[in-house]
Amino acid sequence: MKRLALLCLLAAPAFAAADDGTEWYVTPQVGGISPDHHRDLKDHDWDYGLALGKELGPVLNLEINLNSARIGDGLGRSHLSTYETSLDLLGVMNRGGVLAPYLSIGAGAVRDRLSPGGTSKDDFAAEAGAGMFIKLWQNSSGTSQLSLRPDVKARFDNPGRDAHLVDYIATL
Repeated sequence: MKRLALLCLLAAPAFAAADDGTEWYVTPQVGGISPDHHRDLKDHDWDYGLALGKELGPVLNLEINLNSARIGDGLGRSHLSTYETSLDLLGVMNRGGVLAPYLSIGAGAVRDRLSPGGTSKDDFAAEAGAGMFIKLWQNSSGTSQLSLRPDVKARFDNPGRDAHLVDYIATL
């Protein structure tokens, strides 16, 4: 997690350098997670998150994403808590339209903590996804807007190793 904090600090100049009048945005997220079947947990549970993003130009957005989930075993005996921080790059199409689809890629870290017992591990995580900004409201000057944002991602926990896992996350 210390490496991830360093990564986010290193990303700050990119956010600052892009301060050319484009808007910052905050995206609260709620949705579901479907954990990899090797985790031996129930099929799905709730996922919560928050993204802080900045438009870098007509097509690219850069975001810092935080999300967490608590996934039970379905029997009430144990649960897995996951906490992820990632730096994501979004390729946004039709930015000025009511519907603006995008593709995303990202990298960061995920902490998995199994309870009871409290064993936890930190792993590198990569992710790829797709989503859409659906504009619901925009002020007359075009400087503020409210959008819905459905999003689906595949998160690769510990990719490149024999025991890598793939979780699927869908949020709104």
